[in-house]
Parts: sequence; structure tokens; C-alpha cells
Amino acid sequence: MSQESSNHEGILSLLAGVAVGALIGAAVALVTAPQSGEQTRTRLREGAEDTLVKLRESVDDLRVKLDEVMHRRGQGEEDGTAAGELAQS
Repeated sequence: MSQESSNHEGILSLLAGVAVGALIGAAVALVTAPQSGEQTRTRLREGAEDTLVKLRESVDDLRVKLDEVMHRRGQGEEDGTAAGELAQS
């Protein structure tokens, strides 16, 4: 398996972990909530929206970083730079 494939799997695992954690947190909040159902739903909705915003920002940051890596990798191949040298940078 290539390092690039491994990196993509790691990113997907991270995002899946964040999503699972958000769902578990929402379930725990529902079970342990001391306020009314309406207040609980409002707080969960707000929390889900905040989590979604943070997740989108994280995905955008990862895309930018992946684009930078791919761009550098493409330049290295054009310049004749060895792949091993890029891995060390």
C-alpha cells in the first residue's frame, strides 16, 4: 500500500471518528439532559450545527494541505527530484 493511500485512509478514519463521536455525544446528551425536550432539541441542533461547521473547516484545511502536497510532488517529478527526498521534507 502506498503512503498516499495510507494517508487518505487515515483522513477518512479521522473524519469517521469525529462523526461517531458527535453521534455518541448527542445520544448521551439526550439521556442525561435535565431540561425540557424542546430545550434539549434546541441545544442538540446548535451543537450539531457547530460540529458540522468545524468538520467542514477541517475538511477544507485537509483539502488545502493535500493540494499543496500534490502540487509539491508534481513539481518534484518535473524537476527530477526523487520521491524519497520529498517524503523527508
